[in-house]
Formats: sequence, C-alpha cells, structure tokens
Amino acid sequence: MPKDEFIRRYCIVVDTGEGRAVSLQEKSGYDCIFLEKGRCSVYESRPIQCTTYPFWDEIIAGEKTWLEEAYCCPGIGHGTLIAPDTIAERAIARRSKGRFTLAASDEVCN
Repeated sequence: MPKDEFIRRYCIVVDTGEGRAVSLQEKSGYDCIFLEKGRCSVYESRPIQCTTYPFWDEIIAGEKTWLEEAYCCPGIGHGTLIAPDTIAERAIARRSKGRFTLAASDEVCN
C-alpha cells in the first residue's frame, strides 16, 4: 500500500508542539486501530511508531516520564528485560526514520 494511502486510511494529524505530524488512529480507550483481541493484527508489518515503543525520546527522557507511561501501559516493567544498548538502537532507529511531518498547507483526509 502506498504511504499516502496508508496515511489517509489509518492516521490522524497531531500537533507535536513543534509542528504537525502523522500518528496512528486510536479506538476508544486509546487502543491502536490494529489491536484485535489484545494482539497486534499487523505485527509483522507494524510501523516504526510501534516497533520502537516505548523507547521514544519523550518517554525515556527521565524516570518521571517513564513511570507516567508505565502507569498507562501494562506491558512496561513486565516481560523480557531489554538491554540498554538495544534501547539506544531503537531510539536511534526512530529518530533516523523521522516522523511523517506535514507542512502547514498539507491536508490529510481521515
């Protein structure tokens, strides 16, 4: 599926404080639109937003932000311990992919 079609179909525009970006739509309760019966329905092809979560800069910025995210995400602090170098690699991967940023004149249909 072409990127622009995926964005129109499954994404929303969000204000990041530094401009507008594209993020996956959510169901009620902030569940991902690809979450079905508690599992990711597109796991093998999930976007970088998902493969790098919860190791986003704004979440790993400090203990306070990490604990705030852990309060909302039942998976944080459970399961396999991720090595610090792997966390760094995931954070770098997300930064290198960038966000789908939008110019002020861009329009996205939901």
